[in-house]
Amino acid sequence: TINMDTFRQILDLDEDETHDFSSSMVWAYFTQVRSTFRKMDDALQAKDLQELSSLGHFLKGSSGQIGVARVEVSCQKIQYYGKLRNEHDDGDVSDTQALDRITALLAQVKSDYEAAEDWLKNWYMERGVEGPPADD
Repeated sequence: TINMDTFRQILDLDEDETHDFSSSMVWAYFTQVRSTFRKMDDALQAKDLQELSSLGHFLKGSSGQIGVARVEVSCQKIQYYGKLRNEHDDGDVSDTQALDRITALLAQVKSDYEAAEDWLKNWYMERGVEGPPADD
């Protein structure tokens, strides 16, 4: 679920064992993901493939920076499908194929995100770090 090499690089930015810096980054990521998922749901409802591609690209990057590998990979696929491209061979897919694939991927990416969020929250809680703000 988590790319530990990437996550360790974030932890290296902490000045001490309170993990204030890294936890604030992770909590901000949680907020960002939830907002992006809402936008993706809206774009999917509107069948806006260009917006889905853009949001997939955005979430791919932020997930990669935190080390949330499965979300990163799925969002890369969403980015490709939004551009009507097949992620394996760079061939074309139809609007219908792209929307069908994104619909399935979005369900999977949300599940993968929930698993990563749980893992990250538990990691910080085990080290005595207070969880994210309640409005997250």
